[in-house]
Amino acid sequence: MAEAEYSTLSKVQRMAMFLIIIGPETASVLLASFDELEVEAISREMVAIDLINYEMQKAVIEEFSPLLLNSVSSIKGGYAVALKTLEAARGPYAARNVVGKM
Repeated sequence: MAEAEYSTLSKVQRMAMFLIIIGPETASVLLASFDELEVEAISREMVAIDLINYEMQKAVIEEFSPLLLNSVSSIKGGYAVALKTLEAARGPYAARNVVGKM
């Protein structure tokens, strides 16, 4: 049933769902690559979405995963990335403690 529902969604609605699924931090990086009108359209759809059920999430991920894998040639890691990730997960104090041990 979700596949049938998903196939009726517009590209903008699909993108809005994808951005919701990946979260604000990552979504903001992607939104920066769109022009003003596209950002407004996507944002409008994000506001209209209340809940994305599991089946719909699965359909979104299945559509966007190959695109991400094809467009990424390398991903930078390192201290700053680890610290930022840990701060988001555990808070600044705990993050600095964990990274300080490395």
